[in-house]
Amino acid sequence: MNLKLIIIVFSVTSCFNIDNNSYLSSQNDINIKKKVQTKKYVGWWIFGEEMHLFKDSKNLEEYELFFLNETSEEITKFYLEIAEQEFLPIDIEIDGSLHTNEKNQKILEVSDFYITFVQGCDEQ
Repeated sequence: MNLKLIIIVFSVTSCFNIDNNSYLSSQNDINIKKKVQTKKYVGWWIFGEEMHLFKDSKNLEEYELFFLNETSEEITKFYLEIAEQEFLPIDIEIDGSLHTNEKNQKILEVSDFYITFVQGCDEQ
């Protein structure tokens, strides 16, 4: 009899924990979806003084770039191979999400990007 009572109590508390966990995971899913929602940004990617910046062509606001899928060294090397120098803007379309950090700086987290045009140094 005691064994049956223990099994029933265990089953009831297990179901209770599952309900709590499913509620918590659904709340976490909502927070994750908010963070992962991306938007398309069009503008210029500029690198200089060890900073990657994005200037939005619509509102001319500047955002610091954070590339989710690349290391800082890889993305810097990539930029310099394309632009061949610092401070040369590259026309770019970015899929990313905009966040504000603890210092109230706007950070654009880049999940994907497409380079649309690179200005050549000797083009007229």
